[in-house]
Amino acid sequence: MMRGVRRLVVCTAVSGLLAAGAVSVSLQMAHAQTVAVVCGGNGSNDYICNLDTTISSASAISVGVDSGAANENVNVSWTVACTSSAGDGNQEGATDNASTPLTVPLAPLPSAATDGTCQVNVGISLPAHDVTPKIDYTGQLSYTAAGSDTGLRVGAPGQGLRREVPG
Repeated sequence: MMRGVRRLVVCTAVSGLLAAGAVSVSLQMAHAQTVAVVCGGNGSNDYICNLDTTISSASAISVGVDSGAANENVNVSWTVACTSSAGDGNQEGATDNASTPLTVPLAPLPSAATDGTCQVNVGISLPAHDVTPKIDYTGQLSYTAAGSDTGLRVGAPGQGLRREVPG
């Protein structure tokens, strides 16, 4: 009888330690993703949102857009211009008529991104042909610092994080 109680206590203690360790690891992994800047598109700015910032030593950069309503179409365009001691590099791209909520990886990043500094410019807008009632949205630029993790945890504002492994 006494042996059964001891086993129960030991098993409970081990389970508690494992759960605490899992929470700690989850928090550390999610911390690798850093929000650089946030903006909102609404009637006062003609539903145009610009995310402009400088990021140092990034292994991945993404932009998330959430309108609070599913399937609101948005356009996302970006330019990433990086400079490092090894050289310069630029990358640009666009996604048109994408449905919210969405996360767009700004990929591929220039090779200078991992050990240099990048000027990131992202524009988010509603499509010109959109005749549906306008809905406010939020844009969020996030990045993973070089060497901090092999994947980027991203999520639209108000949603859980998910893992994307850069291509």
